[in-house]
Amino acid sequence: PSVDWQLPVAAEAALAHHQQGIHLAAVSEVCLVNFPDEIRQMVTVIENGVDPARVAATRPRWEVRREIGLDESHRIALFVGRIHNEQKNPQLLIDAVDLLGHEWRAVLLGPIFDRPKFSSKSIHLCPDWNVANILNAADMLVHPARHESHGLAINEAWLARRPVVSCDYPVNCLFNLKHGEMMKLVPVDASPLDLATAMREVDFGSMTTQERTARAHRVASRSYTAHKMGCRWSDFLAGLF
Repeated sequence: PSVDWQLPVAAEAALAHHQQGIHLAAVSEVCLVNFPDEIRQMVTVIENGVDPARVAATRPRWEVRREIGLDESHRIALFVGRIHNEQKNPQLLIDAVDLLGHEWRAVLLGPIFDRPKFSSKSIHLCPDWNVANILNAADMLVHPARHESHGLAINEAWLARRPVVSCDYPVNCLFNLKHGEMMKLVPVDASPLDLATAMREVDFGSMTTQERTARAHRVASRSYTAHKMGCRWSDFLAGLF
């Protein structure tokens, strides 16, 4: 939970519920803890989803790599999202890549809100790059945010069959608990060495990594697509009348 925005939003929603009878929905079970005890049982969980078409690559992997100045000899750890150190912590990825072999690169895709200390092994791409093509060109998604309610970038990586390394904030632990391990998790306060070690393990291409990635794709295809999210919303709205 974040005192910056989640708690105030939940407070406003609770007030609207009391004053106007507004119906409440939360994006994950973890979000429920933001609501007051007396109305928590009235909040419906409507989990997020991603359109699979959004992660369907339209260009060859090698072509995209060449365009950003890399080739198949490089290992690409991709970050997708707002470049904001306090919330998303991309600096941890940059520092971790600097500890790995010379072939590793950190590629960050998204708008810059808080400029990290880029190194010679990090590349920033503007938000207008096609996320599907970048995911296809990457070896893994690394998303070291300190908290998420349901990370859409992670959801996209699942559907794109890319391994995910992230942090053990509550919703990620819940995903792994509900469905079996879907991503490699490190502590929220992990050091660059902790993250680098996890990335190396995932990159090794072990059976565990392959099984984890395949499981994540199956689960996301079954439960976390835009279509499934739309059905959940339709059911929720139909139940109000």
